[in-house]
Amino acid sequence: MNSENLFIIICELLNSLKQSVCVFKKQKLRRKIVKLYVLYKIAERNENNKKRKYWVRPIFSIERRSQQGASENLVKEMQIGDTEKYVDYFRMSPQLFEALLQLAGPILTKEYVVREPISCVTRLQITLRYLASGDSMKSLSYANKHIYHNQKTILLSLYNHHTLYIISKYKL
Repeated sequence: MNSENLFIIICELLNSLKQSVCVFKKQKLRRKIVKLYVLYKIAERNENNKKRKYWVRPIFSIERRSQQGASENLVKEMQIGDTEKYVDYFRMSPQLFEALLQLAGPILTKEYVVREPISCVTRLQITLRYLASGDSMKSLSYANKHIYHNQKTILLSLYNHHTLYIISKYKL
C-alpha cells in the first residue's frame, strides 16, 4: 500500500473519530490511527529512497581514468617532454612537486577500505591544478575523471592539515 492511500485512510479515520461519541470506540480509533501513521511514515520513507543507477558513473570509472584522465596522460607527457608546460600547468617544477609530495604525501594518503582510493600523487595534482587555474571543481572532475565530491574532500583535508600545522608551528 502506498503512502497516498494510507494518508486517505488516516483522514477518514480522523473524521470518524470526530464524529464518534463512545469513549471506547474513540480509543480504538486512536490506536488504529497511530499504527497507520507509523506505516504511512515508513511507506513515505521507502518511496523517497531512490535506487542508485550507478555506484560510480562509467565516465569516472578506473579504466576511463587511466585511459583519459589528465593525471595519467597529460601530466606524465608534460613531465617527460615539456617541463615548461608542466610549470605552467601546476605553477611549479617537477622537482618542487616531488618535494611537496614528500611533505604532503602522508596527509593525502588514504587507506584501501572498500575500493581503491585516489593516489596521493593524483590528490596533490588535483589540488595544485585547482589553485593554479581557478577552475571550478566540477570542470576539474571531468578533466581528471574523478568525482566532484571526492575533490572537495581532498581540498578540505589539505586545508585542515595546513591550518593545524600553522597553528602548532606558530603557537596561535
